[in-house]
Amino acid sequence: ILAFLVSPKGNFVQFLTKVDKDVHLITIVRRSDLATVKVYEMRKFRKDLWPAIRFAPDDRHCFKASNQKEVEVIETTEWRKISSAQFEILDVFSVAASAAATYVACAEVQNINRKNRGRVSFFRSDDFTTPFFTSDIDKAHEINFFWSPDGQCCLIWAQTLHDETGKSYYGEHSMYFFNAETKFFGKVPKFNGPIHDICWNPDSQNFIMISGFMPAGCILFDREINAIFEFGKLYVNTIRWSPLGRFVLLGGFGNLSGNIQVWDTFTRTKVGECRALSAIKCEWAPDGRKFYTAIVNPRLRVDNHYRIFKYDGEQLNMVDLKHTELYEVAWRPGKFEDRPPSPRKVSEASEKAEEGKAKAKPKRILNLRETEDFMEKERQLHENKKHTTKEEEGAPAPVPEETKKNKYAHLSHLRQKNTAPPGISPPQEPRPEIKTEVKHEVPQEYRNAPPADINKKDKFKQQRKYSKEFNIDSDDARGGPPGLSGRLRTESDDKTFH
Repeated sequence: ILAFLVSPKGNFVQFLTKVDKDVHLITIVRRSDLATVKVYEMRKFRKDLWPAIRFAPDDRHCFKASNQKEVEVIETTEWRKISSAQFEILDVFSVAASAAATYVACAEVQNINRKNRGRVSFFRSDDFTTPFFTSDIDKAHEINFFWSPDGQCCLIWAQTLHDETGKSYYGEHSMYFFNAETKFFGKVPKFNGPIHDICWNPDSQNFIMISGFMPAGCILFDREINAIFEFGKLYVNTIRWSPLGRFVLLGGFGNLSGNIQVWDTFTRTKVGECRALSAIKCEWAPDGRKFYTAIVNPRLRVDNHYRIFKYDGEQLNMVDLKHTELYEVAWRPGKFEDRPPSPRKVSEASEKAEEGKAKAKPKRILNLRETEDFMEKERQLHENKKHTTKEEEGAPAPVPEETKKNKYAHLSHLRQKNTAPPGISPPQEPRPEIKTEVKHEVPQEYRNAPPADINKKDKFKQQRKYSKEFNIDSDDARGGPPGLSGRLRTESDDKTFH
């Protein structure tokens, strides 16, 4: 058994089993008496086509794709075919239900004149023979559907495998919006670059999309694809909306550093942040106040563990499973009421945000021209230049003897106040010369050696011999006798060393 799935009402369970390399079986079992209702054989199975049979929310009908050419509508009471829709090449289909009807979205990808074009078609379950809306999409190798929880709106994510402009390694991405009731179809604006993730609000009134090159832009849209709020440019690629719709989690997983931010969508303020390095899974608890991050097998076979965080980023628990392998983590379902965040947590988050803004504010760098002393000096030089003659103007100005000795002589008045313009250190007394003594005596054979030219091989042998006798580094031997590193080496030192 490779996978299994329970129908929305829990009346049926479908199992996926592998018989041969290219042959899979789909078995439908009735849960009440565990009787096998139907068995289908499926060839060339793809993971994106699972579940192979999509049930309607009331379990009265189900939809099945056969051989990428047809989608059948089956009645589950007698398990018989009611109607079907024909396609040239069916790529993917999706089912959603609203208060008005059950909608089925189908996508086809065709190669026309060496250019892949997509076509999306929307059907109603009560009239499945002809679509009530059809639209073409340019540049589409893959198409995925993301229905809103109420089943009225659908986001269509189209992407290509290659970027013709060569700007992106991930191909070209585009997002479209469709309203099944009003038949409104439009393109969602995005940042330049790939689309990383999208997620609907549980109340179906708005959605968030992350798009663009890193740091990517996170935008909140309404049902008319108008941008409402921008979370900023962040290093994130995952969106998780809490079940009650108040908090939203923005995380950077995979090849990112694992930074997590939690926002309150009601007040549109950040309430917490944390970090989960190398996390693979992240899900909210049913109460919408806690979430977990986990590293599971087989994505990573080492450092398997899971952590539980509060909405403000506080870590509540960590279970380390390095001694074994962790395959799955899930919350126990339940029903809870929405509660606003704690006022203390909100105040702490606002204080941290203010501290971050203060730290990020660049410091003002003082300019040397803003000091009074420098301006006075410039004024005097300008006045002296007015009284110079034409003969004196061409000749270089004489340098005072005092300035030759000390270049900070003209700033001697600042030394008394122990101040100096920014960027200029106060004048100091000339440092006395430091005489260093040679720690090791140079051998007589090297001292009296003539400065004759020797080849590199003999010179290297002498350096190695000298370093071994006096137990010094070979680099010191190349640079000269030890003890001379404290001052500049002169020509006499080189001759003595040779």
